[in-house]
Amino acid sequence: VMASRRLAGRGNAFLVVRWQTAGGKWTAEAGDVTVSCPTPREEWGELFGVARVPEGADTLVVLLLVQGQLSEKDAAWFDDAKVYCLDSPGE
Repeated sequence: VMASRRLAGRGNAFLVVRWQTAGGKWTAEAGDVTVSCPTPREEWGELFGVARVPEGADTLVVLLLVQGQLSEKDAAWFDDAKVYCLDSPGE
């Protein structure tokens, strides 16, 4: 999974991969993947991570999240979110 992010002011932005069952219930929370970005906040940076589908999961959910914003001057932008399916060797 990947997305671009840029920040202004305070706060942080990150990407989380979570899973749901076919019935729409959250599952395998221990397998959630949180992805942060080392690029300086004022620049567009890439959030990039890899997640393995856990047993019993039916749907991958990508959450683009922010935290720590305290005023209207604090902002986060996301762009170009993508999900790629990679086959594991031997599967």
